[in-house]
Amino acid sequence: MENVLPFIGAKSHQDDAPAQQFLDRIHCITGIKLICLLTKAVQQHRGATMGYLSGEQAFLELAERQSGSIDQLFATYLQHNRFSETAPPPMEVSQSLDSWQVIKYDWQSDELLRNFEFHSHLIDGLKKLIRSSMREELLPVESEPKIDHYEQLLETVFITLPNTAEALAMLRGLSTNAAVVQACGSDSHMRLSFLIKDIPRLVMALERALDELEPDFPDVKALRPSKGLLRHLNALLRKINDKILNSRKIQEDSTQLFKVATDIVDAFWASMEQGISLIEQRLYSDLLSR
Repeated sequence: MENVLPFIGAKSHQDDAPAQQFLDRIHCITGIKLICLLTKAVQQHRGATMGYLSGEQAFLELAERQSGSIDQLFATYLQHNRFSETAPPPMEVSQSLDSWQVIKYDWQSDELLRNFEFHSHLIDGLKKLIRSSMREELLPVESEPKIDHYEQLLETVFITLPNTAEALAMLRGLSTNAAVVQACGSDSHMRLSFLIKDIPRLVMALERALDELEPDFPDVKALRPSKGLLRHLNALLRKINDKILNSRKIQEDSTQLFKVATDIVDAFWASMEQGISLIEQRLYSDLLSR
């Protein structure tokens, strides 16, 4: 026994670096998951507040519910960062929290598009936190063996998918506003026109990336938008184009439009969750293969 204990101690010390790197990465992914939930909640809050500010009282309950969720998620994320040596710079986090406090207490007195811009600025900050966390902690270091297309997998999950979900969420908020007020001003018309053209481009870029990744990561097929989802998305884009952008009299049900769009947004967030799970599995596999 006297000879075994020193050996165990030496072996443990030798494994400290990869073990700590693994734990830092898992901790980083937990933080990213919280930011993703935050982003999704802020997107819903933006859409609900736009519906309410447009004159539909039914959206107030959702706005208040999401406000409570955002408060809880920020508190949890800040607590998570207290125990992390790999958290984003405190200034970047505090800027996002400050932006939320401004929105939370002032949104009911905001002009509609000003409210939209404030929320979108916060979401941009949260997406930046996701990107910086990914680049600082999850990219392979020089001492690790190179894995084909692994960096592309990270970018697809942590950049392409959030960008696509955000474009869809912006479409939801702007089209809900138009449906409530039964009009589409020039600014909203321009933004919606751009999104209707940009969203198919984003989805095609996602599908191309998944095509390139599948030979090395077969499980990414679970991230691919289903044919049913694409049919619903195309139907939504056609409806917004025909019934809102090119209609003299808008008569769409705002709550139904919001629900249909939310189902599509949520599907892309679900794909991102599956992508994160795939990356976690890779981290555990790499740990056991060392």
